Amino acid sequence: RKSFNIFVILCMPFFVFVSCGTKQLPDGVLDESTMVDLLYDVYVVEGYFSDQTDFKPFLMAEEVVESYSDIMDKYQINDSVFEASFRYYMEDYVRFDSINAKVMDKLNDNMARL
Repeated sequence: RKSFNIFVILCMPFFVFVSCGTKQLPDGVLDESTMVDLLYDVYVVEGYFSDQTDFKPFLMAEEVVESYSDIMDKYQINDSVFEASFRYYMEDYVRFDSINAKVMDKLNDNMARL
């Protein structure tokens, strides 16, 4: 019984640390894996338009907006959810850097398959 109490006392900081480290996402914020997938799609669209030799932002604005709208439809969200999610993850540089690294890995994997 005494050894069990000692075990519980020694493990308590670990459980407190783990439970504090897993924050609940605010309402209207995408989970991290969905954010990775969404940003991947956004980067692909941005890459497509920036790679156009005759890219004229003002003339192609409608196409760009339509492409972003298609992405939002794919994830069944609106731009305010994207914006809230982007801001949420940007507030934690380490986490956002990790998300960006996953997006870049995904882009690089896709390029390697081409």
